[in-house]
Amino acid sequence: MHHARSIVLPREPGSARRARHLLLDALAAAGEDPGPRSGIGELLVSELATNAVRYGQGEDFRVEVDLRPGALRVEVHDHSRTVPAPRHTSPVELGGRGLRLVDTLASTWGAETTADGKVVWFTLTAEEHAAPLP
Repeated sequence: MHHARSIVLPREPGSARRARHLLLDALAAAGEDPGPRSGIGELLVSELATNAVRYGQGEDFRVEVDLRPGALRVEVHDHSRTVPAPRHTSPVELGGRGLRLVDTLASTWGAETTADGKVVWFTLTAEEHAAPLP
């Protein structure tokens, strides 16, 4: 069964929490119990939403959650055309690790420009996250 949800959020810090709720609502509607995939999905959507708040342009951004059998895809669309890339950070830096988390934990991820900005997305497959993390 296919479940999709979308929301337009203001570029403000509380929007990351609302993006997590959108993801959890989509998983609950699909009958998926909380587990490793939902926890990892929450973390990753929070990272992408936070990046849209910090580095995006315009007044808002959009989060789309698409859940199909065996796969979860999350997209965050904002109005900046600057495509992000994982950074190498020193141990003393307070931030800059979000995309490295996405790169490490997502099954796949990417970023590309769009007509009005960019989209950053990730997928999680059920098979890869069926077992608890070590």
